Amino acid sequence: MINPLRTIVSALLLTGSTAFAQTKVVSLDTAVSIAYANNKNLQAVSAQTEYYQYQKKASTELPKTDVTLTYGQYNSFYKQDNNITVAQTIPFPTVFSAKSSLANAQLKGASLQVASTKNELAYQVKQVYYQLLFWNRYKQMLQNQDSSYSQLATGAALRYKTGDGTLLDKTSAETRLSETRNTQMQVAAEILGLNSQLQQLMGVTYAVQINSSDSLIRPFTMLNDSAAVAANPQLAYMKQQIEIAEREKSVISNSALPEFKIGYFNQTLYGAPLDAANSQFAGPNNRFQGVQVGLVFPLWFYPNVNSSKAAGTQVEIAQLNYESEQIMYQSLYDQAIQRYLAAQSNLAYYEKSALPNAVLIETQSKLSYKNGDIGYTQHLLNLQQAIAIQESYLSAVNEYNQTVIYIEYLTAR
Repeated sequence: MINPLRTIVSALLLTGSTAFAQTKVVSLDTAVSIAYANNKNLQAVSAQTEYYQYQKKASTELPKTDVTLTYGQYNSFYKQDNNITVAQTIPFPTVFSAKSSLANAQLKGASLQVASTKNELAYQVKQVYYQLLFWNRYKQMLQNQDSSYSQLATGAALRYKTGDGTLLDKTSAETRLSETRNTQMQVAAEILGLNSQLQQLMGVTYAVQINSSDSLIRPFTMLNDSAAVAANPQLAYMKQQIEIAEREKSVISNSALPEFKIGYFNQTLYGAPLDAANSQFAGPNNRFQGVQVGLVFPLWFYPNVNSSKAAGTQVEIAQLNYESEQIMYQSLYDQAIQRYLAAQSNLAYYEKSALPNAVLIETQSKLSYKNGDIGYTQHLLNLQQAIAIQESYLSAVNEYNQTVIYIEYLTAR
Protein backbone atom coordinates (compact mmCIF):
# COMPACT_ATOMS: atom_id res chain seq x y z
CA MET A 1 0.00 0.00 0.00
CA ILE A 2 2.87 2.37 0.88
CA ASN A 3 5.97 2.77 -1.26
CA PRO A 4 8.93 2.68 1.20
CA LEU A 5 11.36 4.40 -1.16
CA ARG A 6 8.94 7.18 -1.86
CA THR A 7 8.27 7.79 1.82
CA ILE A 8 11.97 8.03 2.63
CA VAL A 9 12.78 10.37 -0.27
CA SER A 10 9.71 12.54 0.36
CA ALA A 11 10.54 12.88 4.03
CA LEU A 12 14.15 13.88 3.32
CA LEU A 13 13.27 16.40 0.62
CA LEU A 14 10.33 18.00 2.32
CA THR A 15 11.97 18.29 5.72
CA GLY A 16 14.42 20.81 4.31
CA SER A 17 12.25 22.54 1.72
CA THR A 18 9.00 23.10 3.55
CA ALA A 19 9.89 23.12 7.20
CA PHE A 20 9.73 26.89 7.39
CA ALA A 21 7.41 27.53 4.45
CA GLN A 22 3.97 28.95 4.90
CA THR A 23 1.35 26.30 4.24
CA LYS A 24 -1.93 27.14 2.54
CA VAL A 25 -5.03 25.02 3.12
CA VAL A 26 -7.01 24.57 -0.10
CA SER A 27 -10.31 22.99 -1.08
CA LEU A 28 -10.59 20.84 -4.18
CA ASP A 29 -12.22 23.58 -6.25
CA THR A 30 -9.57 26.06 -5.17
CA ALA A 31 -6.78 23.62 -6.00
CA VAL A 32 -8.18 23.03 -9.50
CA SER A 33 -8.66 26.77 -10.13
CA ILE A 34 -5.11 27.58 -9.03
CA ALA A 35 -3.78 24.74 -11.19
CA TYR A 36 -5.63 26.15 -14.21
CA ALA A 37 -3.97 29.52 -13.62
CA ASN A 38 -0.42 28.40 -12.77
CA ASN A 39 0.36 24.95 -14.15
CA LYS A 40 3.30 25.33 -16.52
CA ASN A 41 2.34 22.47 -18.82
CA LEU A 42 -1.12 23.98 -19.30
CA GLN A 43 0.43 27.38 -19.98
CA ALA A 44 2.71 25.86 -22.62
CA VAL A 45 -0.23 24.17 -24.34
CA SER A 46 -2.26 27.40 -24.14
CA ALA A 47 0.55 29.23 -25.92
CA GLN A 48 -0.19 27.06 -28.97
CA THR A 49 -3.46 28.96 -29.37
CA GLU A 50 -1.58 32.25 -29.65
CA TYR A 51 0.83 30.62 -32.10
CA TYR A 52 -1.96 29.60 -34.47
CA GLN A 53 -3.58 33.02 -34.16
CA TYR A 54 -0.41 34.46 -35.64
CA GLN A 55 -0.35 31.68 -38.22
CA LYS A 56 -3.82 32.72 -39.34
CA LYS A 57 -2.66 36.30 -39.80
CA ALA A 58 0.22 34.98 -41.92
CA SER A 59 -2.11 33.08 -44.29
CA THR A 60 -2.12 36.03 -46.74
CA GLU A 61 1.65 35.93 -47.12
CA LEU A 62 2.95 36.69 -50.63
CA PRO A 63 6.18 35.42 -52.16
CA LYS A 64 9.10 37.82 -51.99
CA THR A 65 9.17 40.61 -54.54
CA ASP A 66 11.82 40.16 -57.23
CA VAL A 67 13.87 43.31 -57.93
CA THR A 68 16.42 42.85 -60.74
CA LEU A 69 19.04 45.19 -62.18
CA THR A 70 20.43 44.46 -65.65
CA TYR A 71 23.50 46.53 -66.52
CA GLY A 72 25.84 46.48 -69.49
CA GLN A 73 25.87 46.02 -73.25
CA TYR A 74 22.49 44.41 -73.86
CA ASN A 75 21.19 46.68 -76.69
CA SER A 76 24.08 48.19 -78.66
CA PHE A 77 27.76 49.01 -78.46
CA TYR A 78 26.96 51.19 -75.45
CA LYS A 79 28.16 49.37 -72.36
CA GLN A 80 26.26 51.27 -69.69
CA ASP A 81 22.63 50.51 -70.47
CA ASN A 82 20.62 49.52 -67.39
CA ASN A 83 17.30 47.86 -66.73
CA ILE A 84 15.43 47.81 -63.43
CA THR A 85 12.64 45.24 -63.21
CA VAL A 86 10.27 44.75 -60.27
CA ALA A 87 8.22 41.52 -60.43
CA GLN A 88 5.74 39.94 -58.03
CA THR A 89 4.31 36.43 -58.10
CA ILE A 90 0.80 36.10 -56.67
CA PRO A 91 -0.59 32.66 -55.77
CA PHE A 92 -3.97 31.61 -57.11
CA PRO A 93 -6.67 33.29 -54.94
CA THR A 94 -7.98 29.97 -53.60
CA VAL A 95 -4.57 29.34 -51.99
CA PHE A 96 -5.24 32.19 -49.55
CA SER A 97 -8.65 30.85 -48.58
CA ALA A 98 -7.22 27.31 -48.21
CA LYS A 99 -4.45 28.57 -45.92
CA SER A 100 -6.94 30.59 -43.89
CA SER A 101 -9.18 27.55 -43.47
CA LEU A 102 -6.17 25.49 -42.37
CA ALA A 103 -5.21 28.14 -39.80
CA ASN A 104 -8.78 28.19 -38.47
CA ALA A 105 -8.78 24.40 -38.15
CA GLN A 106 -5.41 24.46 -36.39
CA LEU A 107 -6.60 27.22 -34.05
CA LYS A 108 -9.66 25.16 -33.13
CA GLY A 109 -7.43 22.12 -32.63
CA ALA A 110 -5.22 24.14 -30.27
CA SER A 111 -8.27 25.22 -28.26
CA LEU A 112 -9.42 21.61 -27.99
CA GLN A 113 -5.94 20.57 -26.87
CA VAL A 114 -6.13 23.18 -24.10
CA ALA A 115 -9.50 21.76 -23.02
CA SER A 116 -8.06 18.24 -23.07
CA THR A 117 -5.04 19.30 -21.01
CA LYS A 118 -7.31 21.04 -18.48
CA ASN A 119 -9.41 17.90 -18.19
CA GLU A 120 -6.27 15.82 -17.61
CA LEU A 121 -4.96 18.33 -15.07
CA ALA A 122 -8.25 18.38 -13.14
CA TYR A 123 -8.17 14.57 -13.11
CA GLN A 124 -4.65 14.53 -11.65
CA VAL A 125 -5.52 17.13 -9.00
CA LYS A 126 -8.63 15.18 -7.99
CA GLN A 127 -6.63 11.95 -7.79
CA VAL A 128 -4.05 13.46 -5.45
CA TYR A 129 -6.64 15.35 -3.41
CA TYR A 130 -8.73 12.26 -2.66
CA GLN A 131 -5.64 10.19 -1.97
CA LEU A 132 -4.75 12.81 0.62
CA LEU A 133 -8.24 12.56 2.11
CA PHE A 134 -7.75 8.80 2.29
CA TRP A 135 -4.33 8.99 3.95
CA ASN A 136 -5.44 11.69 6.41
CA ARG A 137 -8.35 9.51 7.48
CA TYR A 138 -6.00 6.53 7.65
CA LYS A 139 -3.73 8.62 9.87
CA GLN A 140 -6.64 9.34 12.22
CA MET A 141 -7.44 5.65 12.36
CA LEU A 142 -3.82 4.87 13.26
CA GLN A 143 -3.93 7.45 16.02
CA ASN A 144 -6.97 5.66 17.45
CA GLN A 145 -5.12 2.36 17.15
CA ASP A 146 -2.14 3.90 18.92
CA SER A 147 -4.36 4.84 21.84
CA SER A 148 -5.90 1.36 22.05
CA TYR A 149 -2.57 -0.46 21.75
CA SER A 150 -0.93 1.92 24.23
CA GLN A 151 -3.54 1.04 26.83
CA LEU A 152 -3.18 -2.63 25.97
CA ALA A 153 0.63 -2.51 26.19
CA THR A 154 0.52 -0.65 29.49
CA GLY A 155 -1.92 -3.17 30.91
CA ALA A 156 0.08 -6.14 29.64
CA ALA A 157 3.29 -4.73 31.11
CA LEU A 158 1.59 -4.18 34.48
CA ARG A 159 0.14 -7.69 34.55
CA TYR A 160 3.51 -9.17 33.63
CA LYS A 161 5.14 -7.18 36.41
CA THR A 162 2.59 -8.40 38.95
CA GLY A 163 2.81 -11.96 37.68
CA ASP A 164 -0.74 -12.06 36.30
CA GLY A 165 0.36 -11.91 32.65
CA THR A 166 2.94 -13.56 30.45
CA LEU A 167 5.98 -12.24 28.65
CA LEU A 168 4.35 -13.26 25.40
CA ASP A 169 1.35 -10.99 26.10
CA LYS A 170 3.64 -8.08 26.99
CA THR A 171 5.87 -8.55 23.92
CA SER A 172 2.90 -9.00 21.60
CA ALA A 173 1.24 -5.78 22.79
CA GLU A 174 4.46 -3.77 22.54
CA THR A 175 5.13 -5.15 19.06
CA ARG A 176 1.67 -4.16 17.84
CA LEU A 177 2.17 -0.67 19.27
CA SER A 178 5.59 -0.34 17.60
CA GLU A 179 4.16 -1.50 14.25
CA THR A 180 1.37 1.04 14.52
CA ARG A 181 3.78 3.88 15.25
CA ASN A 182 6.08 2.82 12.43
CA THR A 183 3.12 2.84 10.04
CA GLN A 184 2.18 6.31 11.28
CA MET A 185 5.63 7.58 10.28
CA GLN A 186 5.26 6.07 6.80
CA VAL A 187 1.79 7.53 6.38
CA ALA A 188 3.06 10.97 7.47
CA ALA A 189 5.78 10.78 4.80
CA GLU A 190 3.21 9.65 2.22
CA ILE A 191 1.05 12.67 3.04
CA LEU A 192 4.06 14.99 2.70
CA GLY A 193 4.86 13.49 -0.70
CA LEU A 194 1.30 13.88 -1.94
CA ASN A 195 1.18 17.47 -0.66
CA SER A 196 4.32 18.15 -2.68
CA GLN A 197 2.75 16.53 -5.75
CA LEU A 198 -0.37 18.67 -5.33
CA GLN A 199 1.82 21.75 -5.03
CA GLN A 200 3.60 20.84 -8.27
CA LEU A 201 0.31 20.31 -10.12
CA MET A 202 -0.95 23.66 -8.84
CA GLY A 203 2.25 25.32 -10.06
CA VAL A 204 2.82 27.29 -6.83
CA THR A 205 5.91 27.87 -4.71
CA TYR A 206 4.23 27.75 -1.30
CA ALA A 207 3.39 24.53 0.57
CA VAL A 208 -0.19 23.31 0.43
CA GLN A 209 -2.49 21.10 2.46
CA ILE A 210 -6.00 19.93 1.72
CA ASN A 211 -9.10 20.74 3.71
CA SER A 212 -9.33 17.52 5.72
CA SER A 213 -12.90 18.29 6.75
CA ASP A 214 -14.10 17.66 3.17
CA SER A 215 -16.35 14.68 2.66
CA LEU A 216 -14.36 11.47 2.40
CA ILE A 217 -16.66 10.04 -0.27
CA ARG A 218 -16.95 11.91 -3.58
CA PRO A 219 -20.58 12.58 -4.55
CA PHE A 220 -21.49 11.12 -7.90
CA THR A 221 -24.56 10.49 -10.03
CA MET A 222 -24.07 7.96 -12.77
CA LEU A 223 -25.51 8.92 -16.14
CA ASN A 224 -27.11 6.10 -18.08
CA ASP A 225 -25.67 7.32 -21.36
CA SER A 226 -23.70 5.04 -23.65
CA ALA A 227 -22.37 8.07 -25.56
CA ALA A 228 -21.12 9.87 -22.45
CA VAL A 229 -17.50 9.73 -23.60
CA ALA A 230 -18.36 11.85 -26.65
CA ALA A 231 -17.88 14.89 -24.39
CA ASN A 232 -14.24 14.02 -23.74
CA PRO A 233 -12.14 16.87 -25.19
CA GLN A 234 -9.32 14.51 -26.18
CA LEU A 235 -11.73 12.75 -28.53
CA ALA A 236 -12.84 16.11 -29.92
CA TYR A 237 -9.18 17.01 -30.42
CA MET A 238 -8.53 13.74 -32.29
CA LYS A 239 -11.58 14.37 -34.47
CA GLN A 240 -10.30 17.85 -35.26
CA GLN A 241 -7.10 16.30 -36.62
CA ILE A 242 -9.21 14.94 -39.48
CA GLU A 243 -10.31 18.44 -40.45
CA ILE A 244 -6.75 19.73 -40.14
CA ALA A 245 -5.50 16.96 -42.43
CA GLU A 246 -8.24 17.77 -44.94
CA ARG A 247 -7.30 21.47 -44.89
CA GLU A 248 -3.63 20.61 -45.38
CA LYS A 249 -4.58 18.52 -48.41
CA SER A 250 -6.58 21.47 -49.76
CA VAL A 251 -3.55 23.76 -49.41
CA ILE A 252 -1.37 21.28 -51.30
CA SER A 253 -3.96 20.84 -54.07
CA ASN A 254 -4.47 24.58 -54.49
CA SER A 255 -0.73 25.19 -54.52
CA ALA A 256 -0.57 23.28 -57.81
CA LEU A 257 -2.73 25.89 -59.53
CA PRO A 258 -1.01 28.52 -61.72
CA GLU A 259 0.39 31.62 -60.09
CA PHE A 260 0.06 35.09 -61.51
CA LYS A 261 3.09 37.23 -62.20
CA ILE A 262 3.03 40.98 -62.65
CA GLY A 263 6.00 43.26 -63.15
CA TYR A 264 7.25 46.69 -64.08
CA PHE A 265 10.48 47.58 -65.85
CA ASN A 266 12.31 50.83 -66.46
CA GLN A 267 15.40 50.89 -68.68
CA THR A 268 17.75 52.77 -71.00
CA LEU A 269 18.20 51.82 -74.67
CA TYR A 270 21.15 53.84 -75.91
CA GLY A 271 20.83 54.64 -79.62
CA ALA A 272 17.21 53.58 -80.00
CA PRO A 273 15.00 55.89 -82.17
CA LEU A 274 12.85 58.37 -80.29
CA ASP A 275 10.53 59.17 -83.24
CA ALA A 276 9.19 57.51 -86.32
CA ALA A 277 11.48 59.53 -88.61
CA ASN A 278 14.56 58.29 -86.80
CA SER A 279 15.66 61.91 -86.36
CA GLN A 280 16.38 61.60 -82.68
CA PHE A 281 18.05 58.82 -80.74
CA ALA A 282 17.98 57.86 -77.11
CA GLY A 283 20.84 58.76 -74.88
CA PRO A 284 21.71 57.67 -71.35
CA ASN A 285 19.07 60.02 -69.90
CA ASN A 286 16.17 58.65 -71.94
CA ARG A 287 14.28 55.80 -70.25
CA PHE A 288 11.72 53.31 -71.49
CA GLN A 289 9.15 51.56 -69.27
CA GLY A 290 6.48 48.93 -69.42
CA VAL A 291 4.67 46.18 -67.54
CA GLN A 292 4.86 42.40 -67.45
CA VAL A 293 1.96 40.00 -66.97
CA GLY A 294 2.32 36.24 -66.96
CA LEU A 295 1.44 32.86 -65.51
CA VAL A 296 3.70 30.59 -63.49
CA PHE A 297 2.90 26.89 -63.57
CA PRO A 298 4.82 23.67 -63.01
CA LEU A 299 6.05 21.74 -66.01
CA TRP A 300 6.20 18.54 -63.95
CA PHE A 301 2.93 17.73 -62.15
CA TYR A 302 3.86 14.28 -60.91
CA PRO A 303 5.39 15.37 -57.56
CA ASN A 304 2.38 17.52 -56.69
CA VAL A 305 -0.04 14.74 -57.56
CA ASN A 306 1.80 12.42 -55.19
CA SER A 307 1.96 15.11 -52.51
CA SER A 308 -1.81 15.40 -52.78
CA LYS A 309 -2.18 11.62 -52.51
CA ALA A 310 0.11 11.60 -49.47
CA ALA A 311 -2.05 14.28 -47.87
CA GLY A 312 -5.11 12.17 -48.61
CA THR A 313 -3.45 9.28 -46.81
CA GLN A 314 -2.92 11.56 -43.81
CA VAL A 315 -6.66 12.23 -43.78
CA GLU A 316 -7.32 8.49 -43.69
CA ILE A 317 -4.76 8.04 -40.90
CA ALA A 318 -6.38 10.82 -38.85
CA GLN A 319 -9.79 9.22 -39.37
CA LEU A 320 -8.53 5.80 -38.27
CA ASN A 321 -6.76 7.31 -35.24
CA TYR A 322 -9.98 9.02 -34.20
CA GLU A 323 -12.04 5.86 -34.61
CA SER A 324 -9.44 3.91 -32.64
CA GLU A 325 -9.49 6.48 -29.83
CA GLN A 326 -13.29 6.46 -29.87
CA ILE A 327 -13.41 2.68 -29.46
CA MET A 328 -10.72 2.79 -26.74
CA TYR A 329 -12.47 5.50 -24.71
CA GLN A 330 -15.80 3.73 -24.98
CA SER A 331 -14.18 0.51 -23.79
CA LEU A 332 -12.47 2.32 -20.91
CA TYR A 333 -15.79 3.90 -19.96
CA ASP A 334 -17.61 0.57 -20.01
CA GLN A 335 -14.89 -0.99 -17.85
CA ALA A 336 -14.95 1.97 -15.47
CA ILE A 337 -18.72 1.66 -15.06
CA GLN A 338 -18.34 -2.00 -14.13
CA ARG A 339 -15.62 -1.12 -11.62
CA TYR A 340 -17.84 1.63 -10.25
CA LEU A 341 -20.78 -0.72 -9.74
CA ALA A 342 -18.50 -3.20 -7.97
CA ALA A 343 -16.93 -0.45 -5.85
CA GLN A 344 -20.36 0.97 -5.01
CA SER A 345 -21.60 -2.47 -3.91
CA ASN A 346 -18.45 -3.07 -1.88
CA LEU A 347 -18.75 0.32 -0.19
CA ALA A 348 -22.42 -0.28 0.63
CA TYR A 349 -21.48 -3.59 2.25
CA TYR A 350 -18.96 -1.92 4.55
CA GLU A 351 -21.24 1.00 5.39
CA LYS A 352 -24.32 -1.11 6.13
CA SER A 353 -22.80 -4.25 7.62
CA ALA A 354 -19.06 -4.63 8.11
CA LEU A 355 -18.25 -1.22 9.59
CA PRO A 356 -21.06 -1.23 12.22
CA ASN A 357 -19.99 -4.78 13.14
CA ALA A 358 -16.39 -3.61 13.55
CA VAL A 359 -17.50 -0.86 15.94
CA LEU A 360 -19.58 -3.40 17.86
CA ILE A 361 -16.71 -5.92 18.00
CA GLU A 362 -14.28 -3.32 19.30
CA THR A 363 -16.71 -1.89 21.87
CA GLN A 364 -17.86 -5.26 23.19
CA SER A 365 -14.35 -6.68 23.24
CA LYS A 366 -13.06 -3.77 25.33
CA LEU A 367 -15.98 -4.16 27.71
CA SER A 368 -15.58 -7.95 27.99
CA TYR A 369 -11.82 -7.65 28.49
CA LYS A 370 -12.33 -5.02 31.19
CA ASN A 371 -14.89 -7.27 32.96
CA GLY A 372 -12.60 -10.28 32.69
CA ASP A 373 -14.94 -12.23 30.43
CA ILE A 374 -12.23 -12.75 27.80
CA GLY A 375 -8.46 -12.97 27.97
CA TYR A 376 -5.76 -10.81 26.44
CA THR A 377 -5.24 -13.01 23.38
CA GLN A 378 -8.92 -13.01 22.44
CA HIS A 379 -9.15 -9.27 23.00
CA LEU A 380 -6.14 -8.65 20.77
CA LEU A 381 -7.61 -10.83 18.04
CA ASN A 382 -10.91 -8.94 18.28
CA LEU A 383 -9.14 -5.58 18.00
CA GLN A 384 -7.15 -6.79 15.01
CA GLN A 385 -10.34 -7.96 13.31
CA ALA A 386 -12.07 -4.62 13.92
CA ILE A 387 -9.04 -2.70 12.70
CA ALA A 388 -8.74 -4.88 9.58
CA ILE A 389 -12.38 -4.10 8.74
CA GLN A 390 -11.78 -0.36 9.20
CA GLU A 391 -8.72 -0.51 6.95
CA SER A 392 -10.66 -2.44 4.31
CA TYR A 393 -13.45 0.14 4.52
CA LEU A 394 -11.01 2.99 3.87
CA SER A 395 -9.55 1.05 0.95
CA ALA A 396 -13.07 0.53 -0.41
CA VAL A 397 -13.73 4.27 -0.13
CA ASN A 398 -10.48 5.06 -1.92
CA GLU A 399 -11.26 2.59 -4.71
CA TYR A 400 -14.74 4.07 -5.07
CA ASN A 401 -13.44 7.65 -5.20
CA GLN A 402 -10.72 6.91 -7.74
CA THR A 403 -13.20 5.09 -9.96
CA VAL A 404 -15.62 8.02 -9.81
CA ILE A 405 -12.81 10.48 -10.61
CA TYR A 406 -11.78 8.36 -13.60
CA ILE A 407 -15.33 8.30 -14.95
CA GLU A 408 -15.47 12.08 -14.55
CA TYR A 409 -12.26 12.32 -16.52
CA LEU A 410 -13.57 10.10 -19.33
CA THR A 411 -16.81 12.09 -19.56
CA ALA A 412 -15.21 15.51 -18.86
CA ARG A 413 -17.51 16.17 -15.91
